Amino acid sequence: MTTANPAMHTSGFEGRPVRGWRLVVEGLTVVVLEQPRLWLMGLAGFLARGGVIVFALPIVVLPSAVGIANFFGPTSVTAAGPAARLVALFAVAAVGAAAWLALAVVVGSVVDRAMIGAHLQAMGSSVSEGASGRLVDLVVIRLALLMPLAFAVAWASGRVVEAAYQELILPSNLSTALVVRVLLRAADAVAVLGVIWVVCETVAAMAVRRSVIDGSGLLAALRDALRHLLRHPASTLGTTLLSVLVSVLGLVPVAFALSASWSALRTALLEDGRPPTVVLALVGFLAVWLGGLLVAGVLAAWRSAVWTGEMARFDIARSGDR
Repeated sequence: MTTANPAMHTSGFEGRPVRGWRLVVEGLTVVVLEQPRLWLMGLAGFLARGGVIVFALPIVVLPSAVGIANFFGPTSVTAAGPAARLVALFAVAAVGAAAWLALAVVVGSVVDRAMIGAHLQAMGSSVSEGASGRLVDLVVIRLALLMPLAFAVAWASGRVVEAAYQELILPSNLSTALVVRVLLRAADAVAVLGVIWVVCETVAAMAVRRSVIDGSGLLAALRDALRHLLRHPASTLGTTLLSVLVSVLGLVPVAFALSASWSALRTALLEDGRPPTVVLALVGFLAVWLGGLLVAGVLAAWRSAVWTGEMARFDIARSGDR
């Protein structure tokens, strides 16, 4: 790995050693805040990988049980099995989900490679000579780490469907929304799914960075990521917990603000109707929406940066360039 003087790249590392975990996090935080282009790249990756759902859920009215039944129709399932219409609906949904997944992985990998290169340059490092960080390698790594998550989703889906069925035939509390009741009834499945998702994302983040830094393929990148986890469990766990905590603390208020501003806009449009009130509510909603996108972009760029720092700081320290 070739290196340069860290102080030459960004004030975030000026006069500081690059190995210490806290100093690397602080330095890369400064790097992210100083480079708005990283916010845009982070936002693109965040939205492509499903972050758009975070911005859609607060303003989408979830269908009721009756609405779902009316959509599928009473003849969707017959004594002979699923009707052709139901099969077609599931086929379209499957194709759409597969297309979205493919696009998300490719766009996310392009964003990863660009941002990791920017982070390494800021830390005073560049990838090894001959290391390519090929897009196909990054895509394969991401897809491979999605497989355990896919099995977890399949298992958890069964638990959620069972919980939904129980809530439909024997509701536990009609004063609580159906979605909330289902999630509470299947809380164990949701918790397991969340843990597996965090683990897969952690290993994928480390493996992708090893691929970009060393030009490793799938097996070598996974091996190096697991080796890093075993050698540096404290800093790896710290990076995971910090990135999850900061993301939750940043995005949950955004979701609540979006929901509140959307409700205010709906009220202004459907109940008040006065132009000044409608315009004020619309401006407020757009401001919250744009502010939420900004927060999401900064957080995504920051998460990417701290993971690059976690994977690169030991290589830079071993090079002797402090």
